Amino acid sequence: PDAREIIEGAVATRRYTNFPNAQVGYARAGGFQRIYAGLIEAAAPKTVRATVTDVDLEAREIGLSCGRRMPYRRLISTMPLTDLVGISNAPPTIRNHAGKLRHNSLYLVNFAVSFKGPRSPIQRAYCCDADVPFHKLVLNYNSSDDLRSRDVIAIQAEVSHSPFKHVDVASLSDQCWAAIRRMKLVPDDAQIVDQSIIGIDKAYPVFTIDTDDSRAAIVDYLESRFVFCAGRFGEWLYINSDDAVARGLAAAIKAVR
Repeated sequence: PDAREIIEGAVATRRYTNFPNAQVGYARAGGFQRIYAGLIEAAAPKTVRATVTDVDLEAREIGLSCGRRMPYRRLISTMPLTDLVGISNAPPTIRNHAGKLRHNSLYLVNFAVSFKGPRSPIQRAYCCDADVPFHKLVLNYNSSDDLRSRDVIAIQAEVSHSPFKHVDVASLSDQCWAAIRRMKLVPDDAQIVDQSIIGIDKAYPVFTIDTDDSRAAIVDYLESRFVFCAGRFGEWLYINSDDAVARGLAAAIKAVR
């Protein structure tokens, strides 16, 4: 981040409309997955659906959990850089760079909620209160008229954790729901219809003094071996899903040149 912008943001109010993500597009019907439904349908006939167990960068061959081995001329990878290096025959220098990359993990606490009272106009809430377990709350039902009109709506809390920040998973749903009520984001008659917790090991890249040099060294080395990386952890960059798709396209263009 730019140091001047950090200082300006600390001492003065900036209108949210001045930010590049002040307005985003959303599917007219259905949820977030509808945005990428076409890509999923197009890829389905070609999907192997097997775990990659090893990558031979010299022989240009990958091994799959089903026992099959597949040669490649060019490879596009969205696998986290640390995982890809770990299952490949990359040299020690590249493995050393991979060992310097850091990340935070995440619990997604999901609520399906029913209520008759007024609905909050808020779509996102970012929290830095020590008494609130989540750093971000997503009220996606405000993303479209279709979702807003439903009897049961979805609320998702993001709770980050790492070796430096531990989370009590057993009580996490209760903690999140209590905070949502304290913040008056649902009316008193709101009832939880269903709930779940999903754990994501690699959620946010953490930038350290080593990150830029290490990720660049890994990506450059892999490209020299005809492996082109894309995605948040595929490139170890803080990018969102729309940019990840764009970078996937860029990786494909590189691969066919």
